[in-house]
Amino acid sequence: RYVRAASGSGVAIRIGFGAAAVLDGQVMTTLAKTWMPRRVLCGRVLAAALTVFPLLAGCRSLSFGDQADDAQVRALEGGRQLDAAMLEYQSGDIEQALEATRRARLADPSLAGAYELEALLQADLGNQDEYVAALRELIASHPRSAQLQSAAGRMLIAAGRRSDGLKAMQRAVQLEPAETVYARDLAGVYLDAGDLTTAAAVLAAAQVKNPNDQALAVSLARLYETAGDWQRASVSYRLATELDPGNAVWLRQNAKCLYRLQQFRRAAEEYERCLETDIAALSVRDRIEFSDACLRCDDFDRARWLLDQLVEQGADTREVAVLRGVCALRRNAPAEAERIFERAMIRWPEDPSLALLLDNSRQAQSRILPTAAAVRVPEEPPVQAEPAGEWLPPIARTQP
Repeated sequence: RYVRAASGSGVAIRIGFGAAAVLDGQVMTTLAKTWMPRRVLCGRVLAAALTVFPLLAGCRSLSFGDQADDAQVRALEGGRQLDAAMLEYQSGDIEQALEATRRARLADPSLAGAYELEALLQADLGNQDEYVAALRELIASHPRSAQLQSAAGRMLIAAGRRSDGLKAMQRAVQLEPAETVYARDLAGVYLDAGDLTTAAAVLAAAQVKNPNDQALAVSLARLYETAGDWQRASVSYRLATELDPGNAVWLRQNAKCLYRLQQFRRAAEEYERCLETDIAALSVRDRIEFSDACLRCDDFDRARWLLDQLVEQGADTREVAVLRGVCALRRNAPAEAERIFERAMIRWPEDPSLALLLDNSRQAQSRILPTAAAVRVPEEPPVQAEPAGEWLPPIARTQP
């Protein structure tokens, strides 16, 4: 029922209706997400396993004809024993399933599914030491399988065997350097432990060998964002956008990094590209940063349009009101700014910043109004009174 896959270290399974599947690593991944290092019954693991095993229990036997060699015979016997173990598992007899699994391993030591199932059964029984031992045997018996090395390594780390687990995960990276998921998984382990430096080193080393891997570039960018290294995060996001120019999410994240670096013109340009690609990718917070970047670059028309859009969409927050008023002042429209700040003061009457901005807008308007009056030439010259004892010449008209 089971034969070794020609292209890998897993167990190729021929399902009755003709489909093919590979068990290698699938149960391991489930265990990695659900194993608790205490001696408790893993109900979620059992439920996940029962989703997979009914398919395996219904597998048909494959005939190798008269040319079957010893390896094929061992594979058939190991598969038969593993099939029996799964049936016992389904019936609820975990001890019998464990015995059948061990017989499968004896029949075919290369059968990865047997090691995986034994680890699963030990987890169900709450036997952590035996569970760890099964994982170690799986790692030792399949030294060329990056998938098994990585999955078993993660579970060993979860079970408190960090040193053994890291060695297995590092081996997976070495076995398949072009498969960057293993480097990202390893970096994630270091990141969970708070070791950002080592996590970044793992990803950077993988990026040297895979410069065009977008997932790797984004992982590095996210890590640098976590560390607050906006410059390196921006570089990684720029690489990601070069590999996928239509990805509005990475455009937006790069713009946010540039905004935090106070490179406002470049930030506004990246936000503009994101806006053209997918306007829905920009949140209210993003549009506020976009409009602020435009104000700092003296692009008042774009800033005004963005802020008016926010108000129309119901995002008339205090911050939006402040930016709208400042934008009006920068456009030499103090009357408009005064109206904006007056409305804002009704909603936030105790805000000292708004009160100061309102006062500034009124002062700006008072400075502009006399200037505007001075440019109007009166139709008639003003009548000047002549004080007693003095003669004052009439005031000559002057062009403004």
